Amino acid sequence: MKENRVDTERFGEIRAPVCFEELVSSICELDNDAYYSSRFWRGQAKAEWPIETTSFRRAKNSIRPTRETLNDLAIKSDESMLKRARHSGFGFSNGRELNDWELITKLRHYGASTCLLDVSKNPLVGLWFACSSEQESPGILFGLLCNEIHGIEKEHFRADYTAELFNAKNHNFPMLYDPSTVSPRVAAQSSCFLFGSASDNPMGSMVYDGTRDGQCFYYISPELKVECLKKLDQVFCINRLSLFPDIEGFSQANACEYDMSSDYRW
Repeated sequence: MKENRVDTERFGEIRAPVCFEELVSSICELDNDAYYSSRFWRGQAKAEWPIETTSFRRAKNSIRPTRETLNDLAIKSDESMLKRARHSGFGFSNGRELNDWELITKLRHYGASTCLLDVSKNPLVGLWFACSSEQESPGILFGLLCNEIHGIEKEHFRADYTAELFNAKNHNFPMLYDPSTVSPRVAAQSSCFLFGSASDNPMGSMVYDGTRDGQCFYYISPELKVECLKKLDQVFCINRLSLFPDIEGFSQANACEYDMSSDYRW
């Protein structure tokens, strides 16, 4: 069957599956001939949004920097935030002091702007984030092949956080940070992070020309969002409560904007 495609303003012509089963089948068949077929996935609720870190976005919105100064401004913002977070007493967990990587992971998962781009090892988790908001707009599911990324799973950086960010400015590819389980959300979302220099690619500051062969994009229509959310919840138990298994996530899942029955699968 011929693959359906849609032309988007930001990402060009990309795959546009018509149903959940077609999407999953396409993902499974992407890299059949590759020695390593693992990808890192990111879902975005609007197809018009660039793929960029929140610190880059915050820096651009604050003082309109040039691309040459964007990295430094974003890194300094993270460095300042880490100092303020420790001053506020957030640098400890279960009686143990967190290093900067662990602390920045917790801050990012609770909504802070950082130089880390949230991705997941699980495409279904990325799909949920692409579908769970902006219901009237098409979303995007982005995947990047593991051999286009520098870094190793289940290993920590020895350098401190800001030093590693400054070092990444010298490279034209994304770096991987695979965090330890410092919060339940890390495990529940199969979470990891990408970081690197600010690219001038129109697709976003974290999309690089050199990784083009390992990139894939899926267009998630508003109709497909509805179908995917139902299948993810009913079949795979991927929903707001399972992905945010802490008291803050529980409280948000029980906020007024969600139906009273949304906590129950049957």
